[in-house]
This record gives sequence, C-alpha cells and structure tokens, in this order.
Amino acid sequence: MSVVGGILAGVTRGTSSPVFVGRTAELAALGAALREAGDAESQTVLIAGEAGVGKTRLVTEFAGVATRAGCRVLVGGALELGAEGLPYTPFTAALRSLVRDIGVDAVGALVPDVGDLAPCLPELGRSDRRPGDETARAPLFEGFLQLLEGLAAQRPLVLVIEDLHWADRSTRELLVFLVRSLRTSGVLLIATYRSDDLHRRHPLRPLLAELARVPGVERLDLDRLSRPDVAAQAAGILGREPEPALVDLLVGRAEGNPLFVEALLSCEDDGRYDISESLRDLLLRTVERLPDSAQRVLRVAAAGGNRVGHRLLDAVTTENDNDLAEALRAAVEANILVVDEETFAFRHALIRETVHDELLPGEATALHQRYAEAIEADPSLVPPDRRNVEIAYHWHAAHVIDRAVTAAWAAAEDAGSTFAYAEKLALLERVLALWDRAPGAASRLPVDHVGLLEAAGQTARTAGDPARADSYATAALGELDADREPLRAAALLELRGRSRQQIGHTERFDDLREAARLAEAQPDHEMAARVLAFLAGVEMLHSLDEQARATAERALALSRRIGADGSAAHALTTLAMCDTYRGDLDGALRRFDESSELADRCGDDESLFRAMVDRSDALMGAGRYDQAIAVARSGTGRAAAAGLARNHGAFLAINVAEAQYALGQWPDAVEVIDDALALDPPPTHRRFLVQLRAAIALRRGDIDDAARTTAQYVGADLAADPIAQHRLPQFRLEAEVALASGDPARAVDLMEEAAILDPRPTPARHAWPLLAIGARACVELRAQAAALHDPPAAARADSVLSQLTDRAQGMAAANMCQEADRLTFEAERHRGDAAAELAAWDSAAALRARLAEPFEQAYAEFRAGEAAMRSGDRGGAGDRLARARGLAARLPARSLEQEITLLAQRARITIPAGPPAASTTTPSSTNGDRTTTGLTDRELDVLRLVTDGRTNREIGATLFISPKTASVHVSNILAKLGVDSRTAAAATAHHLRLFDPIDTRSTRPAARSG
Repeated sequence: MSVVGGILAGVTRGTSSPVFVGRTAELAALGAALREAGDAESQTVLIAGEAGVGKTRLVTEFAGVATRAGCRVLVGGALELGAEGLPYTPFTAALRSLVRDIGVDAVGALVPDVGDLAPCLPELGRSDRRPGDETARAPLFEGFLQLLEGLAAQRPLVLVIEDLHWADRSTRELLVFLVRSLRTSGVLLIATYRSDDLHRRHPLRPLLAELARVPGVERLDLDRLSRPDVAAQAAGILGREPEPALVDLLVGRAEGNPLFVEALLSCEDDGRYDISESLRDLLLRTVERLPDSAQRVLRVAAAGGNRVGHRLLDAVTTENDNDLAEALRAAVEANILVVDEETFAFRHALIRETVHDELLPGEATALHQRYAEAIEADPSLVPPDRRNVEIAYHWHAAHVIDRAVTAAWAAAEDAGSTFAYAEKLALLERVLALWDRAPGAASRLPVDHVGLLEAAGQTARTAGDPARADSYATAALGELDADREPLRAAALLELRGRSRQQIGHTERFDDLREAARLAEAQPDHEMAARVLAFLAGVEMLHSLDEQARATAERALALSRRIGADGSAAHALTTLAMCDTYRGDLDGALRRFDESSELADRCGDDESLFRAMVDRSDALMGAGRYDQAIAVARSGTGRAAAAGLARNHGAFLAINVAEAQYALGQWPDAVEVIDDALALDPPPTHRRFLVQLRAAIALRRGDIDDAARTTAQYVGADLAADPIAQHRLPQFRLEAEVALASGDPARAVDLMEEAAILDPRPTPARHAWPLLAIGARACVELRAQAAALHDPPAAARADSVLSQLTDRAQGMAAANMCQEADRLTFEAERHRGDAAAELAAWDSAAALRARLAEPFEQAYAEFRAGEAAMRSGDRGGAGDRLARARGLAARLPARSLEQEITLLAQRARITIPAGPPAASTTTPSSTNGDRTTTGLTDRELDVLRLVTDGRTNREIGATLFISPKTASVHVSNILAKLGVDSRTAAAATAHHLRLFDPIDTRSTRPAARSG
C-alpha cells in the first residue's frame, strides 16, 4: 500500500453524486467511438465544456466502462505552471502509469529504441539524440506512435489527455502528430478542455481548428444539466429526493453546472443556502467549513499547483505527520482533494485557484519559496522531468529574482533538450524580463545580454515566430559594436535577415549583404560560408540568377574547404534552383539529391527542409505535379515532429496545395490550406495560402468569396516587393477577380501596377501566366470599349497589349508548363484572328491535357471552340465545347461551365446531354466508355484501385487521402454505377473497359479550322 493510501484508507467522498446523471448520450457516443476504433482505425474525441460541467466525471465513468470491457486505459493531464507550461506532462503521466503497470522491460519490448522516450520519462534510459538537434523530436514522436500501436495490438487502448487548455505547445504538437499518424485499429484518444477558457488568442484554438478537419476526429460538447438532471444529481448527493423548492434554487443558482450544484449543496447550513453569486464564494465556503489545520494544508497545497506529491507537501508544510494526515483526510472527505497514487490533486482547478488567490501576499511568497527550497534540497521530491521547471516557477512566484533567473535559464536548457522550443522561448523571455533586476545572477549565466537576446531570437525563429526573432535580433544589434565583434554582428544580421524574409520585409537583402561584408573579417570562418549561402538564396529569389549562381559557387567552395556541410547544402539548393530556371531540371534534381544527403548527414534540419521545399517547387514548375506532392508530403510530417510545422511545414503544405490546385483536386487542396493556416504560419506563407484558397473559390464560381479573400492584401505595397513570386501571383489573382467581375479596365490597371513592364528581372515561370492574363484583360477591355464607343479605352488596351507583346518577345519557355502559358498568351493576344487563335488554343489544350491540368484545358478548349465557331467549323466547335464543359463540370468550375453553355446556346450548337466524351488529346485518359459513368477523375482513380482489390486504407495511402475520404469516394462510385458492392463495381469497370489503354492511332484528331 502506498503512503497516501495508508493515510487515507477508508476515506469516502461526500459531495459528488454517486449517481452518474445527464450524460447518457455522451457516454454512448464514447462507446460508439471505441467500437469504431476497434472495427476500423483509431478515433479521437475532443470533449469540450465550461469549467465544472463534468468533463472529468464523464471520462472517469467511461474509463470504468472501457476497463471492464477489457481495454487498457491510460490517463494524463496538463498542469498549470505558468505561461511556459511543462513539456509533455500528460504523456509523461500516462507513460509513468504504464511503466508502473507493466514494467520498463515490457515497454521496451514495444519500442525498438525505448531511449527515444526518455525526454518524457528519464527512467526509460538515455536518448542518443543530441540536445538541441531539431530532428531529434521525430524519434520521440515516432516512439510514442510505436508504443500506442504496440499496446493496441495486445488489447484495445484508451488514452485520455485531460485539461488540454493548459497543455504546452510540445504536448499539443505531439497530440496532433498522434491523431494524424495513428492508422492502426484499437486506439481511442480522448482529450478534454475548458471551452470557456479559450480566449481569442488562446494557443489551443488553431489546434482545434486543425483537428476538426482530420478524419476520425469528433468533438463532444458538454452542455449544462437539465432540471431533471440537477434533481437527480442532488438526490444522489443528499441520499433523498430534494424538495422542488431546493431544485428551483439549485437550477437558478447553479444554472445546470454540476460543480456549482455540488458547491451549493456542500454549503448547506441549517436548511439555508445563503451564499454569494460567484463561484469563488461557493468554493471558499466549502473550504471554510474544514478544520483550521485542513485549511492551512489546502493553502500550502494550492501554492504547489493543481497536483502535489505527498512527500513534497510534507516537506513544505509545518504540520506534524498526524496533523497532516488528519487535515488531508478532511480535505479528501470534503471532496476538495482527490488521491492519485502518491499525489493529491484538487478536484477542480478552480478550487485551487480560489484558495491560492486568498493567500496573503507575504504568505504566498513564503510558500513558493519553501517549495523551491524543498525541491532544491531533495530533487527526488518531484519527477526529474518536472524539477527545473517547478523550481523556476516557484522562485518566480516567490519574487526571489536572482534564483528565478538562474532557475529559468536551467529550465530553458531542459526545454530545448526535449525540443520544446515554444516553452524554451517563454523561459528565456522570463530571464530577459528579470535581467536588469538581478545583475548578480545574470553575471553567472553563460551568456551576456546580447547572447541572451540572440538565443531568444534563434529560439523564436525555430518556434515559428519570425516577428519576435526580428525584434530580438534588432535589440541585440543595438547593443553590439559591429566593428569590434564583426562575426557576432554578422550572425545577428543573418538571423534578422532570414526572419524578415519570412515576415515579408524588403530589408532582408540589406541585412544579408551587410552580414556578408562583416564576415569578410574572417573569410575562412564557418559564419562566412553560412552568410554567403543564405545571401545566394535571397539573390536567387530576387531573380538575380547569375549573381546568385556566382555567390552560391563561392559559398559552396568555401563550405567544402572548411567542412561546413549545412552551408554547402544551402548553396547546392540555390544552384539547383538556378538550374531549374535555365530549364535543366535533371541537373537540378542531381544537385537536390546532393544537398539533401549533406543536410541529412550533418543533421541540419533547415537545409534539409529547404531542399524539400525547393525540390517540390521545381517539380511543380515543370508540371510534375504528382512528384511535387510526394516530395512535399514526405517533409510535412517530419517538419511537425521537428517543431518546424509553422514555417517549413506550412511552406511544404503550400507546394502540396498548389500542385493539387493545378490538378483540379480542389477539395484536397482546400483541406491542406486550412490545416496549414491553422498553424498560424509566418505572413508570407499565410499570403500564399490565402491566395490559393481565393483562386480555388474563383474557379469554382464564387467570385464574391474570392474578392473578399483577396481584398485583405489589396493595398499592400506588393509592387515594391522585388521578389517576383511574392508580387506577381497576387496581381494575377486580383486581375482574374476583376475580369470575373466584368471590370477589364481594373485588370489592365493591375498589369501596369504589377510592374510587369519594368526592367526588373522576372522569372519566366511567374511572368508567362501574368502576361497571359494581361493579354486577356486587354482584349476584353478593347471589346468593352468598342461596345461602349470608348476610343480612349480601346487605345489604352492596344497600347498595353503592345507592351506586353514586346516583353514576351525576349522571354523563352523553359519547359512544357511555360510553353502552355506562352501559347495561352499568344492565343489571347490573337483573339479575332480565327486561324492563329485556333491553332494556339488547340496546341495549348493539348499541352494542358498532357500536364493533367483540367481547368486550364477546359478554358483552352472553350476558347478553341469559340474560335472554331468563328471560322465556320461548327462540328469542331461542338466537339471542343463538349470536352470543355465535361472538364468544367467535373471540377466543378461553375462560371466556366455556364460560359460554355451560354456560348453553345447562342451559336445554336447542341452539346450532347450527359457526361461528354473524354478529351482525345490526353494520352493518359481512359477509354471513352468512362463517359457513361459520370465518375470524376478522382473517383476513377479510386475505382482503379478498387478493381485491384485495395482496401480503403491502401487507397488512402496511395492517393494521399484519408481512409474515410476513400470510403466516401467508394460510396459515390457504387451509387453512380448502380451496384451494391466493391466486387460488382470492379466487374462493371472491366465490362466498360474503363481502364483499358487507348489506341491513339485510331483516335480522331482534334478538329482544326479550314
């Protein structure tokens, strides 16, 4: 028997109802989730409710049900220990409980390298990972995943994480990783949180938004109890049926909050419930009924946090053993404290907060000091993973500034070693806040004030907060003499420049140039190689290709000479992008391979993720969309595990969504975009994501939504941004919105504002699409001017189109994508010249089909049909319009589909009803018989895998969708084919020859004019 168990043997709880009331539906929902987890794959339930509404009681009841059903139940909860939180606390508690249950060896048998779990539970051994290595969080996360999957293979597993609203960022990120990664059956994750604690900027909000879109995640909101439920609760507590008047009082005062009901009933005094309205008074009235010794112990316990170990409490309190035992017994009998192994926990955090707030200032200070001194004197009083953070918390609360500074620094070092960068930043910021008040302690730290600012800045950037990193770097530079310490100044300028790159500030270039100049003080130093490598990358973004190539070559040569592999990897990535812009994709891919190998070998996460981002971008620019998606997706999970989801993870998500957008996989792209936005990424990343979402809305036909989304960046000084990939997509999107709104004049204005005609270098990849939309704007303005008899507007349209044409003359098309954009530009500018226009549109449509760009192909087919009609080829026009409408309908692109239909009606061309024939220009298309099914392209992809006998999980893995999404597609396929089983669907597919290869030699060529 434990010490606590011995002291409190026979204690019963008095104020909680022994009857579980009002949660039948919620309990059934959890049971259903557990069954689904057993039948299919893991499930997650988020239980939300206001403080005191009964979240813990619900999960406790369910845990009992699950345990009786043969499940293993693990429970852990977050602690409230200040803004920094305590990394992984809920998982540590659950893991510690598991170790007590089955032993270290049994846990080790489930995880190949049990030391990977050491950051959460040091008793499991030592990790071989280097502290501060950002990639080292990945094994920790993977270790937990393997542990849960191994436990689930033995018997169903329920993992409960309580009080998620107090969880630190690392805990939240581990939870998201598990929710997204668990694909095995038999695991049910449950997390509870206070919905009324989630203020507008609460860090849990974006996580909840992200999880809401993950298949297999359900939210369960606990409402207040109804009047009958309150009556049943009161009856359970009182042991008799309550009088109607009492029920009325409880309903009026407690308003259905079970904790309020308990508090009211615990304060009954001679039949009266004469208490104040606030919960504070209710809870204090309960405490005040205890003996003085119990109240003294509760005040001591409240200073220790929501949960405090018996040995620690014994070390801090002044009560003797017998008095302490009796005081604790009274507190437990009053249901203020509950017992958990060797610890005492307040039944509700609000009770602890209320008691703590009642401490006199001097009393609170003294108690926190005693806690800190006790833990320092006997570190075994708290688990090793909590030691430094608790010492830091108590010294800070005790206002002992010198000790608070040194303790916070030590706790920050611990947080960094467990990859909890957000928590490390909070602790470093505490040191910064106290620095001037504790000169003695500050002098004993291994950094000076500039070094502390730099550490905070580096940590902020790693944690995904570049704006704070910028501020800290600027402050440090203000305190540093660059002439005396040039390399140190160069490091700070490099930090600031790269942070400003993520924020979107144009000063980034100046910072890196100055950093390179300062680094010349020691030209063979690693800092010189590092700064040169990053400067080359920024020059490349500024389209200074030859300059970037020269700088990157210098950086690469220096890096190889001094063995700076990380800098060499960055330089190789820049050179790879320069190769890409020249049209040498194969050469670029070889450089990307070398860059990734170097970065992986030296453990440089940032170099590795940059190589992934740029590689996927290069593949996408060449039209290899599926490959781009695969590369980007391979990095997103790794970025999350390394604590880099907000920056590198979000950027990789942009590339995934952009490729899906081009392929017409719009629902998938929107899901990726929303998940990335929920990470609260840096401003430049956010702008890209919002632009993509607006572009999808526009193509779907929701012009108002696209305009609203785009408007948030209108007015930003994008024209001044020297980076083409920042400014040109925004101008293109705004021009498309203007054209869709019937305002070609505004679109032409944007072409001039976009500075497409200025002499700044612009990559062809970004210039051709804008030239194409500019030509369209000019042609449509000219047509509008003719209808309105507005010669000046027509002249302006002709003038701008002439300038666009001049600009296009000196620009090459480096690959198929750029050639398709070039053909689109030529076709747009030749509108009215039927022969030239038709030839260009047909060629563009053929390339779009080869690239599998359904919207772009549909638009080209539409315009080709329009040109064929003007040339007198009505049959060819009908064929092209039918293909265009079929593609637009499948997406669906409603506005384009309506334009196609209206054109056919005006020309009195009948497009066959039903799904139209597949494009004859797509070599990879399936046979024409597919057109009788009405299946979308994605549904055909799923059906192909169904015919191969794949399960929903295998389909999801192959197509990068969730098994639930695959299941929805299968259901739609069965309905459209008119069958009731997967086997019948496969038979129908074979009967229709849906997946037989096309003999292109027998296919009628696309109609041409003349």
